Amino acid sequence: MGLWSFSTHLDGQDKDWKELVSVGPLSESIDGATRKEMLVRTFATLQAKSTGDTGLNDTIKAAYTELTKTFQEDKVNTLLILTDGAGNDDPDGGVKNAELLEFLKKTYNPKRPLTILLIAFGPDAKKGKSQMEAVAKATGGEAYIAENILQVRDFFLQGMERRLCMPNCDG
Repeated sequence: MGLWSFSTHLDGQDKDWKELVSVGPLSESIDGATRKEMLVRTFATLQAKSTGDTGLNDTIKAAYTELTKTFQEDKVNTLLILTDGAGNDDPDGGVKNAELLEFLKKTYNPKRPLTILLIAFGPDAKKGKSQMEAVAKATGGEAYIAENILQVRDFFLQGMERRLCMPNCDG
């Protein structure tokens, strides 16, 4: 498990994401703490930027590329995106919706399934629903819109349950 944050220009002019905790086993030690402890600590400090743009598509493409390189056969290989669901709100343009879908369709390998689980929460979440569903479907994943904050946990667990049926969840 690992953690990235994203918003436009988050880690430099052309980079919309920032790795906060590297991907690895929860029990692994990082600077004297377990990765699990680091994730809990770091996640607790994250705050939404009310004026921030998302750079969502650029971030999904970068994270998917990274996880494809580090795929582990005996592990759960899922990219979890928590977002406001507003789409790729990037003033510099970035990766367009169609480009992202084309990239995912070309990159997805059912023999090395790396799925995307998207959970959106907030007043703009429903606006991005069709794009979220298309992105998730391209990888055998799932997209959810949380009506309240408590649903986020439930949707996360539902998404993880899908790993039991991969790659034939819908058939």
